[in-house]
Amino acid sequence: MGASQQQASLQRRKLVSLGVGLAIGLCSGSVYGFGLISSPLKTLYHMSSKEIDLIYSFGATGQYFGMPAGLVFDSYGPRLTCFIGMILGLFGYFGFGWILHTSGGYPSSFVIGLCFACVGQASTFMYYSALFTNVKLHPATRRGSIVGILAAGCGLSAAFFGLLYEGMMSGSGSEWKSSGGGGHGHRRRLEETAGEAETVTVESTVAMVEVEVDAPSPSPTPEEMMSSSGGGHMESAQFDAGLASEVGVGGSEAGASEISPLVVYLWTAACIMAGAALLGVLFLRLPPATAPPPGAAVAVGDGGADRKRRGKSRRGKAGGVRRTSAAAGVNVSDRTPGVSVGGQVAR
Repeated sequence: MGASQQQASLQRRKLVSLGVGLAIGLCSGSVYGFGLISSPLKTLYHMSSKEIDLIYSFGATGQYFGMPAGLVFDSYGPRLTCFIGMILGLFGYFGFGWILHTSGGYPSSFVIGLCFACVGQASTFMYYSALFTNVKLHPATRRGSIVGILAAGCGLSAAFFGLLYEGMMSGSGSEWKSSGGGGHGHRRRLEETAGEAETVTVESTVAMVEVEVDAPSPSPTPEEMMSSSGGGHMESAQFDAGLASEVGVGGSEAGASEISPLVVYLWTAACIMAGAALLGVLFLRLPPATAPPPGAAVAVGDGGADRKRRGKSRRGKAGGVRRTSAAAGVNVSDRTPGVSVGGQVAR
């Protein structure tokens, strides 16, 4: 391969690496968009503000603890670094969604925080592999621009995932968007229906009392009072069970089989991160080590070898003749002063 073909191949590798790095940057900052899902976590899964802050703290700690990613990159290169990021991202987001789906509406904030920490570590592994590879590929005069492009892609990641979230939630119905979750709208609708039913019942009862106001009614027996009270409690329990089933977080069969749009969003984010990391595994390559051309001068410092060579040159004791070692390329002079030895005049 000629020099021109090698130069063209290197330019193509630089462009491909920069494009893959930008895609990885757009998918490696999802931790910054955690505020999008904080409202559904509060309304649907009964989390407090303290629990929400705990989950985000886990994710931020995982994202900013970059020492493991740097060590793996220095030892094994960008391919393994991206692969580890892909595994961590899949585990973190799929675990996050699975815990929400099987928690019955009351998930553990600590376990979710651990999953979100894995998401933060995945972002670091992916971003470092893209950043360091492109820095090594491009010359020093362009590294500032390269770092700026990749950092901008990572900063825009929150906007990218925000658009994805809005698109998925808008397809799930207006009630989900307006309430921050899918169950709150159903809950409000059921409560309104129950209120209308109670109003109709009260109005019919008042009408019956007005009609029978003149007719004396016998007082109810204790058995009748107990049965009436038990029937009211049974109807209330049936309504609560139906409400929990409709909302989908009560632990019933209907609630367990239905996957909320929030869980679908988390699993979609996992697939997107894994796809970007797979691009890094396939296309990110470090530049080959270039050897110096034949005949090129190699700079040698004034180090220990030079000091040893100078130390071997010593002054002869007999007749004041300088004796130079054979390693320096000069023959040892005789004892006659003033005779030229090896092109130099012995003194």
